[in-house]
Amino acid sequence: MRETRRVTVTLPAEDADRLRRVAEESDVASVSAYVSAAVRERLGRDAALAELRRLYAELGVCVEEQHHTWARGALGLDDAAPRGNSS
Repeated sequence: MRETRRVTVTLPAEDADRLRRVAEESDVASVSAYVSAAVRERLGRDAALAELRRLYAELGVCVEEQHHTWARGALGLDDAAPRGNSS
């Protein structure tokens, strides 16, 4: 079994309520399992984007925000959560 650590996260009440409902109605073991899977997915995506940025920089490729905007639109991700520093 993986080593685990407890982390406290504060969410808006509506999101916390939705999260509990989704966890109860789905096949996940718990809210913690649901959040853990979501965080693992996001960390993987962020790592892939960091590697892509590194490769672009190594090749001297410059990708501007307009390219990311187009790609998000083409992939249907316009309504995605804020990307923070992942653009």
